[in-house]
Order: sequence, then structure tokens, then C-alpha cells
Amino acid sequence: MPRIASRIAPVLKDYRLVMFDQRGTGAGAIDCPELQQQMGSATADLSTTQGQLEDSQKAADQANADAAKAKDKADKAQNETDKANAQAEQAQAETKAAQEQTKIVTDCSQALLTSLGAVLQADDPKAEAENQKKDLEGISGQCKKALGGS
Repeated sequence: MPRIASRIAPVLKDYRLVMFDQRGTGAGAIDCPELQQQMGSATADLSTTQGQLEDSQKAADQANADAAKAKDKADKAQNETDKANAQAEQAQAETKAAQEQTKIVTDCSQALLTSLGAVLQADDPKAEAENQKKDLEGISGQCKKALGGS
């Protein structure tokens, strides 16, 4: 990995690197019920993931609004004690906002992996890819919006 990292370091300044390890998939897929239960079925309904993403986005929006209110309160505080308390409140609100953003990333990743798993396990991967493409278009738009992309 260090050899690869040194070669791609300049690119990583402008892009995020996402890697998938496909070992254990396909015809010789691993069969680990405990892991599969933790990760969710690869053929799970993406509408469930979409609902989770919507809930996470609402929570993140609320957390960001709370952080903005806390910042305003800290900016308007008159004495040092009030200012310190308001800054602590702001830090807590910003932490919650970051946690909600992390949940969105997790939900988006889960949707992608669920879709990819369904394609890899399908009898007709091309047909399944078309089905998954349709489902992922909506989720992709939500993820881009939630993560500040276009």
C-alpha cells in the first residue's frame, strides 16, 4: 500500500479514493450469516435505505440549525461565563452535526454496497444492473445533496 500511496498522493489532494475489495463475492461468495446480518442483505430493498437517508438528512439539517443558533448565542454573549457556556453548546451542536453527516455517508455507502451486492449475486447481472441503476438514481441525488455535491 505505501508504494501505491506515494504514487497517487498528488491526485488525492483533489479527489477522494474509494476502493472495493471483491474477494469473497460472486460464485465463491463467503457464507457468514453473522456478517451478513450485520451488513444487511445484498438484496435488501433500497427504499428502506432511501428512507433512512431521508431521516438522516432531516436530523443533519436540524443539527446544523442548532449549531447555527448556538453560534449566534455565543457571538451575542455578554460576559465570559455566558460566552464559555454558549461556546460549549456550539461545540456540542457541531459535534452532533458531524455525527449526523457521518450517518449520511454510512447510509449512502450502504445503498451503494446493497446495490452492488444485488448485481454481483444476480443470475442476470446486466438486467439487475439496469434495475439497480433506476433505484440508485434517486438515492444518488440525495447523497450528492446531503454531502454538498452537485
